[in-house]
Amino acid sequence: MGLLNTVIGAVFGQYNSPILEVRVRDLLFDGIRICQSSGLIVGIVCSQIRAIGANSNNLVIQDDGSVVFSLLSYKELPSKVYKVHRGINDPEDLGRIISFNGSSHFDYWVDDNEMDGNETTASVCNMINGTDSGIFNPFISRDKPLYAINTDICRQVPCYPLSISSIQFEYRR
Repeated sequence: MGLLNTVIGAVFGQYNSPILEVRVRDLLFDGIRICQSSGLIVGIVCSQIRAIGANSNNLVIQDDGSVVFSLLSYKELPSKVYKVHRGINDPEDLGRIISFNGSSHFDYWVDDNEMDGNETTASVCNMINGTDSGIFNPFISRDKPLYAINTDICRQVPCYPLSISSIQFEYRR
């Protein structure tokens, strides 16, 4: 455990405890800096973080090799292509995403059957079912969830209308 604690401390610096004390502005907008130290194992771990950060909107690799993470400050990446229903034949399909970046499902979540080498249909976690939350169909109901696609977490998120007249939503588990 001593080596692991040392590596965690070197990778995350002052942010290496389970309880994070940081300014809200830093966490949301300015970012918190990690991977500032050097060393063989730290370099391996940080290279993996940098590889993930290359395709992530909220991890920015700095000139000195460190990485800055923030929740709401996104870097500009090329936009992905959405194919969306226009609702011409069925108004309830208005805004529903047909495909994202040329695929009818996400490919981020590993299915147990895919690990065995068997080709199967996309798992429930990889389903694209919903809108980008910019537009919903005109026939919403309080009892039926509206699904919004969140590409940052590669999942669909169910939203339940609280009020039809003012369109306020809540997330239910």
